[in-house]
Amino acid sequence: VDNEILSEKFRFTGDAKLGIGADSPAVPLDFGIIGDLSGSDQILGLRTNANSRFGIGTEIQNMAFYVPSDLNSTSGFVFGTMSTADGTTFAEKVRIDIDGNVGIGTELPGSKLEVTGGQIRGYSGGVSSPAYSFTDATTTGMSRPTANSLNLVTNGAERMRINADGAFGLS
Repeated sequence: VDNEILSEKFRFTGDAKLGIGADSPAVPLDFGIIGDLSGSDQILGLRTNANSRFGIGTEIQNMAFYVPSDLNSTSGFVFGTMSTADGTTFAEKVRIDIDGNVGIGTELPGSKLEVTGGQIRGYSGGVSSPAYSFTDATTTGMSRPTANSLNLVTNGAERMRINADGAFGLS
């Protein structure tokens, strides 16, 4: 047999680890490092046809999950839970569509973040660092200065407060 023709493609170790592209698998299924990590490298791919693939890979040393961009707008990544009672009932919890919209509790997010059927909670924040602020104005927003109260802040100063009894004050 010509040794130049034969080369190891995978390795199964005595401690039940499978290495594909890995000489010494470190975990039960180890794909090793495929490519030089200088660009995009697919580690695991699933294809529905020759041009449509779903997969996991690397994108300049970041982990990348991808879906085909030619799918309709309801497609994307879906995260959910599978019933342990029957092993077939899937309950969607979060979706990231191909436009980058994130839906929690909805299968059709219409904006960058859409939450349906629940609350969004944040920390209390303060005047200099409101809990809900803006990217270009981090000292402007809304926070909770005391229990059951709400304030609006601009330029790092409290401008309005609504107390638990409904009374409000402006500054």
